[in-house]
Amino acid sequence: MTRFAELVAATNFSFLDGASDAGAMVGRAVELGLGGIGIADRNTVAGVVRAHQALKKARDGLLGMAMPPIDFRLVVGARLVFEDGTPDIVAYPATRVGWGG
Repeated sequence: MTRFAELVAATNFSFLDGASDAGAMVGRAVELGLGGIGIADRNTVAGVVRAHQALKKARDGLLGMAMPPIDFRLVVGARLVFEDGTPDIVAYPATRVGWGG
């Protein structure tokens, strides 16, 4: 059986779309035993650093919770929202070239 992973979560950096801090979201995903979490904020990757910091703290046992499984995945990207009515695109770059444009 595969474990569930939320792949299009919005943090408090997505104005009017998300409410929780990226670190808190990663911590909760670990507590719930999810297979991972994908953070895709609206037109930004501002929550990425906090998400990575929280995952490192969880793996180091500093959050006072069960350690995440070794295969827990944090996937980071952005929901690209356009002003011209083009449908949103959720982008998860997989390489350095992808992040560079």
